[in-house]
Amino acid sequence: MKVLRIFIIIVLLLSLIGCTQETITPANTQEEKTTQGETAAQEDNTSQEGKEAREERGTQEEQYQTRLIFIKKTAEVWNIVDERGNIHQVNVTQVDSSMQPGCTTRGKVTISQTGETSVDIDPGYSMSYVQPVKASYEEAPVTYAALLLDNSLYSGYPDYAISEYDLKDVQVKKAYGLGRIDAVMIFDAKPMEGAYWWGQVESDGWVRNKQINFTIYGAEGTWLSIDLIFQYFSPDYEPIEPPKTKYTPTENQNVIYEDDQWSYFGDKDFLPPRNSDPLYADIKEYMGIIKRVNRESGEVEILYQGDRNYSYGLFCRYNNLLYILSDTWEPFSEGRPGYFGVLDLETKEYKKLIDGAVVRAAIDGKTGYLFANDKLIEIDLQTANLKTIGSLNFFPNYSYDGIQVNRIKDGKMYFGVFSHTVKQYVIDLKSGNITEIFEIE
Repeated sequence: MKVLRIFIIIVLLLSLIGCTQETITPANTQEEKTTQGETAAQEDNTSQEGKEAREERGTQEEQYQTRLIFIKKTAEVWNIVDERGNIHQVNVTQVDSSMQPGCTTRGKVTISQTGETSVDIDPGYSMSYVQPVKASYEEAPVTYAALLLDNSLYSGYPDYAISEYDLKDVQVKKAYGLGRIDAVMIFDAKPMEGAYWWGQVESDGWVRNKQINFTIYGAEGTWLSIDLIFQYFSPDYEPIEPPKTKYTPTENQNVIYEDDQWSYFGDKDFLPPRNSDPLYADIKEYMGIIKRVNRESGEVEILYQGDRNYSYGLFCRYNNLLYILSDTWEPFSEGRPGYFGVLDLETKEYKKLIDGAVVRAAIDGKTGYLFANDKLIEIDLQTANLKTIGSLNFFPNYSYDGIQVNRIKDGKMYFGVFSHTVKQYVIDLKSGNITEIFEIE
């Protein structure tokens, strides 16, 4: 259940994410790019075909089923875009009050004999993790492409985090009406250690001339994407296999870290049932243990005798220090993050650093960041010294809420919290001041 829940949260969290400001020019976007006035005159092929079909049918009305993307809400109307790129304004009283930007549903668009449109919205909706951004029609493709790369800078997801990038070009492949743009971006990036989603890197650690196709929707100067980050790396949604470990763990083990000689791994020492209650008969509780094995001699050493129902995973390695996160659970309850500690690879001593619920935030060079209970904590990876950056002003429900660092840039950390709503925050890493943000300028 816990693995399934984490997978669902990750999929939801990976649904991307707004944009930062940058100016787009005819030279660096597309050969056929036009001014906004010219663009307005270029209806997308689907819409134009629909218009021609209506002219051929005379006064007959047209209807089509479509996905609807909710973009921006005002006091009176929701701005909604359909898959043809047509923008609709629907009275807020016709929309579920819990709807947020980035939510999607199905619906039917009707174009009357006089050319007026109406939208019938199907009940129910799905919610995506997005960041709405302010951008003009011309600026939107490059702005989104830059944000996509920004949101990989020291990302909270080590599988695709990068430390640098060079955005080379953005080309519009097709424009649909005034509300949808399909584009492709071409760029170089330098993945961080362990970011295996990028595949093979060159000798200097870069991947070059990477291409990513993306789709953005917009209305009233606000743009967003409902794409999943995962689809940028695997368009057919095939799993991306992590690198093979040198040591093959058993079913109850997980490899934490490996060097040239040793493999460090988590293991489980299973315990008898807590009592004779039949409910506990099939519950397999265990003591979590950190061990290492010499792959040549087969020698195994116990490095840390952990706690009941705890498992251990890597935060990062820095020199001879192995920083380790943990997870735990109790029978008949949800799992949750556990404490945070460090293992000295020379002395083979483990030290607990932070109690309570601790999760990965991000890593930036010699500095690590952790969400610990209701605070953001900074750790000097050279010394293991801790510093409180500031309070989050709320206590996440770590068993259910997803908390995701999007990027670290210009001394600020941008992150989001995904639960029954989606909220975005920025925290100044010097002052600790935290601000909720609704739209990226």
